[in-house]
Order: sequence, then structure tokens, then C-alpha cells
Amino acid sequence: MDFRQAVMEDLPQLKDMYKQIIQNMNKQKIQIWDDIYPCEFFEEDIKNNQLFEYP
Repeated sequence: MDFRQAVMEDLPQLKDMYKQIIQNMNKQKIQIWDDIYPCEFFEEDIKNNQLFEYP
């Protein structure tokens, strides 16, 4: 399985995907993430070369 380092251009898609995941989790009464975590940390993770994704 190959992963690649995330880049700033990936940020909108990552946030959209995670917002959908959070909505689905909330519907199932699994409330461990919110509007801030984890989405607001992605930009800093990308800047610090700490976020990877599956292409």
C-alpha cells in the first residue's frame, strides 16, 4: 500500500471528507469529533509534513 504526503491543495477535499465522516458518526451517536477536531489541525499537519494520505 502506497501513501503520499498531503499537500495544501488536498486540504479542501480532506476537510469535506472528514465533515461527512463526522456527520455520519453523529447520526450514529458517536460524538468524538466536532467542527474543530480534527479538521482544523490538517493545515498545520501538512505544513509540518505530518499528514499522509492514500492516493
